[in-house]
Amino acid sequence: MNTMDITTTTTDTTQASHEELNRRVLTMATQVLELLRSFGREQITANELVATLPEIAARSTLAQHWERLTAEPALSPCFEVLQLLSSLESEADYQMLRYGPPSLHDDFRELSLAVARLRKAIQPVA
Repeated sequence: MNTMDITTTTTDTTQASHEELNRRVLTMATQVLELLRSFGREQITANELVATLPEIAARSTLAQHWERLTAEPALSPCFEVLQLLSSLESEADYQMLRYGPPSLHDDFRELSLAVARLRKAIQPVA
């Protein structure tokens, strides 16, 4: 195997790894957006929302991939989404107590925009 083959293989592996993480985070974000929609439609309670958010495991995913996320610019949209999810996971209950349930609307909007950027980053250039 020559140097060109090694470089190509490393690049392909990195791209596959990025794509896998991006898709995993996209799935997590989609689940949280659906939870927030359900909460906004009063289909679930605040307690159910707060209890379900940690099951998504955004904080642990962020911690597990921290070095990659902070070192690789290609993962910036993924990093942004994970930060928002992690923040919701750890602060949704406090936020609702302090500012009321409508305060989650801003989080929903911000997360929706970040997810759109992540989707755009995942889309292959045509």
